[in-house]
Amino acid sequence: MSRSINNPSEQTLEQLLNAYLILGRRSVALTRFEEFHEWAGQLAGDGGYVDEYQRLLRSTETAEQISGWMDKLKPLRTTR
Repeated sequence: MSRSINNPSEQTLEQLLNAYLILGRRSVALTRFEEFHEWAGQLAGDGGYVDEYQRLLRSTETAEQISGWMDKLKPLRTTR
């Protein structure tokens, strides 16, 4: 886990959320998004991947539903 904290990404957050879902701890994961935003260096409401996962997890029940979802999305808009 420490490696994920040192190198946060969409993939490491997806793996973490998959673990919560597999363990039947979806409700716990939903309470941790403030920490996930901080971990990824994002703010709630900034439209980053943590916001996208939070939105998705609110309507997701199983790991199979969330697995690989980022591969299906259009790239997020970047600002310079």
